[in-house]
Amino acid sequence: MVNLLLAMFVVAQQQPLQVTAQVDREEIDVGSEVVLTITVQATGNDPVQILDPPLNGLEIRSSTERSDVSVQGGALARITTRDLRLVPTRNGVVTIGPVRVVQGQSTAQSNSIEISVVGSISVSSTALLPHVRAYVERHPAPRMAPDEVAVQILGTTDTVTLGDQLDLIVLAWFPQDIRARLRTPPTLQPPQLQGAWIYERGSPGAVALSRRVGSVDYDVYAHHAVVFPLTSGQLEIGPATVSYSLPLTYSFLSREIRHEPQSEPLQVFVTPQPSAGRPTGFSGTAAADLEFTLDLSPRELQVGNAGSVVATLSGRGNVSLWPEPNLAWPSGIRVYPENVEVEITPRNGFVAGTKRFRYLVVADSSGTHRIEAPRYRYFDLDASRYVTLSLEPVDISTAGSRTASVEPASRALSLTRPSSQFLIGRLVGALPAVTWILIGVLPPLLVFAVGAARRSGWGHVRDAADSQTDLERADGGLRQVLETLVPNAEGLNGRALGGALRAVGVEEPVAAHVVRVRDRLWQAKYGPQGEIDPTELVAEVDEVLRALTGDVHDGVGSAAVASVALVLLSCSLVSGAAAQTPERLYETGAYRATADSFRARAEAEPWSATHQINLGTSLYRLGDLAGAKAAWIRAARLAPRSEDVRTLLELEPATARVSNGLTWIAPVTVAEALLVAALCWVAGWLTVGVRRRSGVALLLLALTGCAYAGIVHQRYSKSVGLVVSEDTALRWAPYGPAPARSRLDQGTPVQVSRSEGRWLLVTLGSQQGWLLAEEIEPI
Repeated sequence: MVNLLLAMFVVAQQQPLQVTAQVDREEIDVGSEVVLTITVQATGNDPVQILDPPLNGLEIRSSTERSDVSVQGGALARITTRDLRLVPTRNGVVTIGPVRVVQGQSTAQSNSIEISVVGSISVSSTALLPHVRAYVERHPAPRMAPDEVAVQILGTTDTVTLGDQLDLIVLAWFPQDIRARLRTPPTLQPPQLQGAWIYERGSPGAVALSRRVGSVDYDVYAHHAVVFPLTSGQLEIGPATVSYSLPLTYSFLSREIRHEPQSEPLQVFVTPQPSAGRPTGFSGTAAADLEFTLDLSPRELQVGNAGSVVATLSGRGNVSLWPEPNLAWPSGIRVYPENVEVEITPRNGFVAGTKRFRYLVVADSSGTHRIEAPRYRYFDLDASRYVTLSLEPVDISTAGSRTASVEPASRALSLTRPSSQFLIGRLVGALPAVTWILIGVLPPLLVFAVGAARRSGWGHVRDAADSQTDLERADGGLRQVLETLVPNAEGLNGRALGGALRAVGVEEPVAAHVVRVRDRLWQAKYGPQGEIDPTELVAEVDEVLRALTGDVHDGVGSAAVASVALVLLSCSLVSGAAAQTPERLYETGAYRATADSFRARAEAEPWSATHQINLGTSLYRLGDLAGAKAAWIRAARLAPRSEDVRTLLELEPATARVSNGLTWIAPVTVAEALLVAALCWVAGWLTVGVRRRSGVALLLLALTGCAYAGIVHQRYSKSVGLVVSEDTALRWAPYGPAPARSRLDQGTPVQVSRSEGRWLLVTLGSQQGWLLAEEIEPI
């Protein structure tokens, strides 16, 4: 139940998919670059797909991508940032369309951005590539009147293979006498495409070429784009538009009339990649002259240190959409994906370039770790067949951790095994919330119900047969107890029975009361009816039985409940022991993997001191002294009387001597206090129910235990952390260049008051200051 509420809380805290896009400047010169930064914030484990925006008048030169993980509102958030370096292909106002992001069933979209491009485009910058120019020159001009401006769309082919390149050229034909009347250059709007990836290669800012058609000389503006279809089938290319204005007269103040002629649409058929020879699980990658490399730096790592692995793809094709290689990372190596870099370098009129996938790798254990034969499958556009690129296995050699020297050579730290002294915390932690509610509510309700029943006079409405039955039951119980204590008690008179009971250790008042009650019971059964109240006598017999047996019945029931609880707990311990453990990793020196495993266990079983002890031991081996000390403090709060914990807390470097009570450890745990309070609560109400004054003292003890548990929990709930490094600056303000108010030693405990992004406002005694979140290890 608690886990369900926690999961609901985390889901409620998750933020929806968000995307923002911004540029480093909104006005640029011709020939300079503008950087478009796309930031995507997402939660959950579903992959995030970022679709680059449509660009009008801009060209992608390169792109980089990186991902970070942070905690926002109690939920894990993944932040992906993609930087696109863009260059303008024409002057005037250019547009960056909306960025669309998809994660599972969720989508998000940013706003469009307009950028002003000042200056003029030189002829060389708008000149068509040689193969495009040759194609335009041999293609016939459209049919048009001598005084008409025409727009034409040309495709280098009417059939293209999925993943291959299609050159799309938009031409605006201006008769030279009309073009001479233009006061401003025309604006050519390329056609809208759906289901295609576009690289723009040029826009009109000047005349791209001149050509004579019949008796009319034309100046031609051209826009060239490279299109990569994303789906097979018919690709619909909508009409293109050119906008220009002509003055009504030759006067400078003459009003202008705007014209917007359009072209005919164009259709291109996209053929799917062949099914023959397609590898299983093929991702659809298409390229030509593709090269695949995997570089590791350095080749030899120390345990706990980081290295860099770079997977590089180079060749011709849609570089931006090449998927990530599927690398089989070995155990003992932790991998953290870093930036993805894309560089576009056109080659002989084709889109080509390089895409790099960077990974940060950390060795967890010594030895040789092998990345088995990396492979990359793609469809070769030149050979029209599927190709698999294979590399030789890459070995990562790791040696023992240099940080192991922080551990004293005379002390060999070992992992702690589960112990019976931690069973109370595990038992209390395993009880669901409904159990505590029932313990708090049922005993007083039961006592009040019984008392109300007694006050309502139920015993007086019972008939004589029921009273006689109760008397027989009471008589049988008393006979059984007396025979257990005194053999042949049935044949002894009152004085002899009293002496026999005193001889076996029964106090004299109790023995006298037993004799008197037995005589009254016999009188009620065998004497005249109506002289003794049966209900009152039965209650008196029950009281005598409890005095003689020490509340045997209640003790037996409690023992049974305790036995069942211990059996269930033992089964839980056996099943937990059968699960996979990190002890083997610890023996092989894979301390980082061991720490990660125990951290996961501690999160799953927060009441276990064993996991916290072993987490601290693993971190201590890695040289993370503050992390080890924090874990051992958490363990001490779960098991304050454990010799293992006290011994570990004495390891140097110790926590700062002045802690202002932040690292205070209570002598009795919250679980122990709650368990004692629950037992006293139940026993107290049972005692009150049988009209014993000692029940009030038990109830007061139960309330005291609850108050103690609440105080300890409140003190433990403070947001406290230990300073990670020596000589850490406590800053006056939450920014890097802020002056340091003081310098803190490693292990100094501080209390966190609030946060602003990565900065935390902390309190240390009478002073406050700012620290980065990574400079504190939380307790």
